[in-house]
Amino acid sequence: MKNKLYTLEEAKEILGKGQTAVVGAEEDLLSQLPPGNWIGGTIPYFMDEEGGTISKEKVFLNLLNAPIKINKIKTYEEDVLSTIFDDYPEWGVSFIILPGLSSCAYRYPFAVKESNDVFKSPIIGWASGVLWEKVGEKTPKVIDGNTGRFYDNQALVMHCDLPSNITPVLGIINIQEPEGSYLEFEEEVTEVKEAVIDGEKQNVYDYFKSRGMDTDRPIITNVNGSLINTSILAYNDEAKTVTFATPVWPGYKYQISKPLSDYEEKFEKEYKAIEEQIHFNCNCLYNYFFGNLEGKKTGDVTGLITFGEVAYLMLNQTMVYLTLEEDE
Repeated sequence: MKNKLYTLEEAKEILGKGQTAVVGAEEDLLSQLPPGNWIGGTIPYFMDEEGGTISKEKVFLNLLNAPIKINKIKTYEEDVLSTIFDDYPEWGVSFIILPGLSSCAYRYPFAVKESNDVFKSPIIGWASGVLWEKVGEKTPKVIDGNTGRFYDNQALVMHCDLPSNITPVLGIINIQEPEGSYLEFEEEVTEVKEAVIDGEKQNVYDYFKSRGMDTDRPIITNVNGSLINTSILAYNDEAKTVTFATPVWPGYKYQISKPLSDYEEKFEKEYKAIEEQIHFNCNCLYNYFFGNLEGKKTGDVTGLITFGEVAYLMLNQTMVYLTLEEDE
């Protein structure tokens, strides 16, 4: 069996046999699935075998097979998100789904920053969503496959065990490249008016507009050697502020990203190197939109298209993936 879109009846049959999986579909489809070893989230965007697509009738199953073995499924309120990292398996990997655009999803980056245990074990996952045109009308949700219960403001985590000779490795594909001056922010916020740029405080809105920064171009910082994007969610023309999809952090230096005209080529080049080894992956909705990925394939990689990605941290405009390495 493959990671791909299935009909509702096919998904029912597969999950009904006890298959461990991370599931994405519209809410009414998720509500019809049998109880079992799975977690799910609302989303209508996918990278399927035929290419990027929107589906309201099918269910995407990311199948988690041996040697991955489910340990437990647990939900976390936003005020105890940091306890996720206390519940890590002794040796394994954890899969997380956050309700997209919720205060819980907003709080997750702060919980990561406040904890010293985040990097003790791999945690990977995504933020659920709805059809983009329905944002504000419909609420993204997550569902516990054991109970069939939906949540709109709790993190849902499936902790899994692995044999001691198998090492889980998280990867990030980020085709964005930084350029220009460094921006330094003074507060942990998502809506920003000013930053220190080239040593002096400047209006961020004016700085971005003067450099042609649309919402397709994130800002980028270096975290532990990895380039991490922070997407622009919206401009407030009246207040002259910029709202980001995740908080910006004091103590980090950010740069704007270069304009991109070859999304598809860049992604395909990165995918080709690792596609046969992937056990789980998800890609950002911004990449789907700005890369014009509808109807286009990204190598042979299939997966969820999401409202945010988690690879330890909450990420934007990236693809995250899990590989398993066997000790020799």
